[in-house]
Amino acid sequence: MRLCRVMRCISPSIRHVADGDGWMQTTSHDSGHNVLVIHPKIRWGKFSPSKLKDPQRQLDEAVTLVNTLPRFRVVQSEMIAVDYHTKKKTIWGSGNVRNIRKMAAENRATAVMVNIDSLTPMQQQGLYEEWNMPVYDRYNIVMEIFKFYAQTEEARLQIKLAEIPYIRNRLFFMLSSPCDPTILHVHKDDTNRSDFMEALRMREQKLRKKIEEVKAQNIERMEKQRNVYPLVAIVGYTNAGKTSLAKRLTGAESLVPKDRLFATLDTTRHFARLPSGRKICLTDTIGFLSDLPIHLIDAFEATLAHVKKADLIIHIRDISHPDWRAQSEDVERTLKSIGVENLEEQVIAIDNKIDRPEADPEAEGDMQISCTTGEGMEELIGEIDKEVQIVTGSRPITLRLSPGSAAAQYLYSNAFVREQPEDDGAGKLIFRVIISAEEMPFLSMDLKCNMTGITNLTPNDPINFRWHLKVEMKCTNCGEQPDHWQYVVANEILDIPGSRGEANLVEKCKLCGRQNTLSIVEDSYGTYKAEQNEKWQPMVTFDCRGVEPCDFDPRNDWVAEGTETGTPFNDIDLTEKSWADYDEKASESTEIQDWEIRFSHVKPPGKK
Repeated sequence: MRLCRVMRCISPSIRHVADGDGWMQTTSHDSGHNVLVIHPKIRWGKFSPSKLKDPQRQLDEAVTLVNTLPRFRVVQSEMIAVDYHTKKKTIWGSGNVRNIRKMAAENRATAVMVNIDSLTPMQQQGLYEEWNMPVYDRYNIVMEIFKFYAQTEEARLQIKLAEIPYIRNRLFFMLSSPCDPTILHVHKDDTNRSDFMEALRMREQKLRKKIEEVKAQNIERMEKQRNVYPLVAIVGYTNAGKTSLAKRLTGAESLVPKDRLFATLDTTRHFARLPSGRKICLTDTIGFLSDLPIHLIDAFEATLAHVKKADLIIHIRDISHPDWRAQSEDVERTLKSIGVENLEEQVIAIDNKIDRPEADPEAEGDMQISCTTGEGMEELIGEIDKEVQIVTGSRPITLRLSPGSAAAQYLYSNAFVREQPEDDGAGKLIFRVIISAEEMPFLSMDLKCNMTGITNLTPNDPINFRWHLKVEMKCTNCGEQPDHWQYVVANEILDIPGSRGEANLVEKCKLCGRQNTLSIVEDSYGTYKAEQNEKWQPMVTFDCRGVEPCDFDPRNDWVAEGTETGTPFNDIDLTEKSWADYDEKASESTEIQDWEIRFSHVKPPGKK
């Protein structure tokens, strides 16, 4: 099971492993070919294909593959049996080789495509000598398609990297068996061989470094999106209906489904709102194809990274295709190869094209749909909503809030409110929403320390106390996450620009301009009591909108009292996060040590 889509592109001439340096290239045939397609059917032995794969349909897929290439046209296709394996120099015996040569002449073919994953250099040379025309395998054809449709820099880099093992393999062969490089679909100038091998090695290192940078950027962007929205990836065999499904789910006008292989060669991201109010990031991912060398998947690791990281994977299957079971098997194999470990829990299998007469009535996917007619889509959306709630830890909650409260505004602004709230008759509104703990805007700052001889530790004047926080901006608009130290005071009220609201801290995201806020929840101040010594106790609660505290510096101006005597201790300095004194009435030492702080999501005010 292999990759069949890279990224949407148009440029027809990406052929160099080294740009403009005169190194070896893979050749490209802009003039096109009339192609004779031959499928070697292995009749028996351990190398025979899966029972799920029908040889005729494998041949049909090869024909479609070749016809996908502009200026390539299949003039004839044939299935020719072979015993045990395809490792012989000419694959078949001399009689079949002559018959293929005759068949090519009768159909005026200018090239032959042998439908196996990758021919060896010896096989390509031997078959060329027998037929006197170019010989292609699946790897050659797919790489030609990638080159023709590749457009983005990421795609170009991955194509160049994918070619290097092929070129290196051909070069080693030519060192011991001199032949015309074009027979092997490469071109080489007169560069010294040892110099070329070193140059090829250096080129591979540079490409891998660049691709790692692209991969890191992709993962960073994806993690930012995942911090805000669950990531749902659509995967499947080529032409199974991935783009059609993405269009049905998101309504994106930029998605134009086409009925051909490699119709979508870009990994695109779109956003959709689920019935629960949750917004998801949906990716129309690369497709897969069977029987290609594993290094093609390795080369496109940067493009596939988001599939591995997805919160939920939708595997769409074309059950109108006679070989859908084998295709499904190939997709699952590829998902495992890229690191998707728990297919049963992470993947939903969707049977598509149920409206077609040839759809298999015995298909047993998790859901059955038609992207053409829309049948089954409501049920699918409901299932996606349910699964996303599970992976994000979302659950239904009921809140009783004042109509103009900050919490009510938060629910509305983030589209959590999907039904009209009820009036409780006492000036409050009852909201029923589905939300995860991480989306609760209220954070409790909890303290755990070891106190000796004192109790009721608290700031001296909580409403005028400077709470020195290291805040991390988690902008819900763009995902930006810088952090810095800041202090907030409950009595210092700031207006929120462009809003009637107020907050104790207002910060504008430098990337998108969104106003993010933090406020101290009224009457949420706590004291650290000796009865719960060395256990977590809440000290204050913050209402966070895009800004969250991640650390706290206690500094000074704290107070406490003797455990047995009630002796007041004022001006406690916790700059070092520890303190010591002496209670003369109790004739014992007093101290604070082992200071720890954590922030945890808590129930908002008014929650049932």
